[in-house]
Amino acid sequence: ARTFDPLAAEVDKLDGMHANTMIPKIVGAVRLYEWTGEASQRRLAEYFWNEVVDHHTYVIGDNSDHEHFGPSDQLKLDVDTAETCNAYNMLKLTRDLCCLQPLVKYGDYYEQALYNDILASQSPKVGMFTYFMSLKPGHFKTYSTPFDSFWCCVGTGMENHTQYGNSIYFHDAHDLYVNLYIPSELTWPEQHVVVRQETDYPTNGTVNFTVKCPQPVTFAFQFRYPGWAEAGMTVNVNGHPVSLDARPGEFVKLARTWQNGDRVMVKLPLSLRAESLPGVPDEKAFLYG
Repeated sequence: ARTFDPLAAEVDKLDGMHANTMIPKIVGAVRLYEWTGEASQRRLAEYFWNEVVDHHTYVIGDNSDHEHFGPSDQLKLDVDTAETCNAYNMLKLTRDLCCLQPLVKYGDYYEQALYNDILASQSPKVGMFTYFMSLKPGHFKTYSTPFDSFWCCVGTGMENHTQYGNSIYFHDAHDLYVNLYIPSELTWPEQHVVVRQETDYPTNGTVNFTVKCPQPVTFAFQFRYPGWAEAGMTVNVNGHPVSLDARPGEFVKLARTWQNGDRVMVKLPLSLRAESLPGVPDEKAFLYG
């Protein structure tokens, strides 16, 4: 009741709550909705996700200070910010909610946390893992060691880096949702089609897709048009520009009968922007793309 009742009433009482025991409970609420159809469980999960992402999350896509949520829109840069287990569990919750209703905001958040927190949480030299992602200016990352330090974030950390193929695509009977721009190859057996994605993103914003199918197949791509892509996303098919009936924060739907070897090029505008720390408008982070 202490966890779910305020969320069901759409009241943010997260201040002081232990973040990484809260998030799995909300994953459980989604499961309850899936098993029972109880709509209130889905609503409270969606409310929780919105509150955490919009009002308790740092620019890297993670949350918490000393493992706990603070007041809404009152973040501080500290040594023990952004427990990486929290990002692990928020990505799990995001996947579950996206399966219920594909929304661009879920892909935008997933991308934000995956690249800026999860990808940055492993030592590139020895493969060990962070517990907290310190956001205190001038501070440093502390990594686990093979034998003397094994935190909860080491267990999830091991799993994190096996998950880069997860949540790139979602589909229903007729639409293929491209949620993430990551080099990959998808086999969609129900449609007898293979889609290959090639890109250096986020080094640059060009993403190429190739359709492989033994026979012509009719389906729609649904490309995520990131909310940050204000300068305008472009799409062409086999070298020909496509008129987009979508804006940032929406999916670009591209429906047709596809032939073997058809190619789609998506270009995302990578531009520099600043984002203020919630509660401290003079402290800013700079983002590219």
